[in-house]
Amino acid sequence: MEYMLYEKKEHVAWITINRPETMNAISSAVCDEILEALDKAEKDKDVLCAVLTGAGEKAFSAGGDIKEELKTTSEMARVFCEKGHDVCRRLQGLRVPAIAAVNGYALGGGMEFAMACDFIVAADTAKFGLPAVNLGIISGFGGTQNLVRIVGRQRAKEIMYTGRMIKADEAKELGIVQTVVEKSALIDEVGKVAAQIVSKPPFAVRTIKEAVTNGVEIPLEKAYMLETDYAAACYDTEDKYEAMTAFIEKRAPGEFINR
Repeated sequence: MEYMLYEKKEHVAWITINRPETMNAISSAVCDEILEALDKAEKDKDVLCAVLTGAGEKAFSAGGDIKEELKTTSEMARVFCEKGHDVCRRLQGLRVPAIAAVNGYALGGGMEFAMACDFIVAADTAKFGLPAVNLGIISGFGGTQNLVRIVGRQRAKEIMYTGRMIKADEAKELGIVQTVVEKSALIDEVGKVAAQIVSKPPFAVRTIKEAVTNGVEIPLEKAYMLETDYAAACYDTEDKYEAMTAFIEKRAPGEFINR
């Protein structure tokens, strides 16, 4: 891959957008390579968590390449938006949890991809924003839909109408970011969180993700029925027997096998 780095360490797939010279700008090729990396993580049953981040000191991703977008027509934009949505769908539907490690600017498509992850851990120097309105366009990688689901309709409109920058602490207050740490500690902190996740029974973790993702947008009674199906499926796994037996016997569980 030309624009992505992929490394697997201790059951965690580290996926890095590697265009630091452009502040990890998102192009069609970058989208293709993110999808390729996510497919690789999906197919590897030894991967139990994924981390998406950006190379360099300045940015997770500062969004699209404006020089390229200046020449973009509406039909070209439609294709580009659909590709961005494919990345968001892939992150949201990934078999394992996806964590965004935001080390700097997460603007436009960068913020949109971060929001599509299961949650965000940010450096205290990180800055977020959906500034498309400043360029005479709107967010097209899920921003108008996912931000409102996180912060509510009115706040999402204010953020997008103004195109303003959001510092890490405010992003945490709004619920966009779950954890803020010193920049120097970001990768270590994400590694610790990922290690916690991979230590849990993988089938249960995956089932939580599917139950939340598939249940949040349907009527509550149907969501309860969906939850029942997911919960019941856990009870016949060998991991459930091992985890519960270990709890009763006051010992650490052995290796979990249901993936």
